[in-house]
Amino acid sequence: MALYLRRLSWVLAPEKRSSSGPAPNSPSLSTSKGDVRAFGLNNNGQSGIGYINEGTFLILTPTQVSGLSVEALGGERVVRISGSEAHTLFLTSGGRVFTCGKHYIGQLGLPKDDPIFAKNPQCVPCPVQVPLPDPADHVVRIATSTRGNRVVTAAGALYGWGGG
Repeated sequence: MALYLRRLSWVLAPEKRSSSGPAPNSPSLSTSKGDVRAFGLNNNGQSGIGYINEGTFLILTPTQVSGLSVEALGGERVVRISGSEAHTLFLTSGGRVFTCGKHYIGQLGLPKDDPIFAKNPQCVPCPVQVPLPDPADHVVRIATSTRGNRVVTAAGALYGWGGG
């Protein structure tokens, strides 16, 4: 993936990549301006661009994730991205965690009765904030697995959700 991201530098010029998120099928990257771009598979909304691709399921060029712009985040920037086969986590400079993608066993960390699932109970194609027990205890690390996630807070708390 790193080689592919280097080759994408001409697509983002004059912006520079400031961080990227490894994901097997749908990598994301954040630019020096604070934008988040996604490309690759989007069959489960894991890119966060706001819709699920029909047919090919592919995003061929880096596409801005509008819900994670500096403006949308109230001046915060995405500083870490972690992705899996069908979902993605984003960590902001303010310690908030956002997620999108497939939710078949709770890997998005959202309650089953969340109104976001009214349209599609399996997928969330736009980034939404993960509700954590103590919003004042900012998250400092994120990690994804195929069906679950782990986060570590500034106070040292470890939270996990999904299926391992």
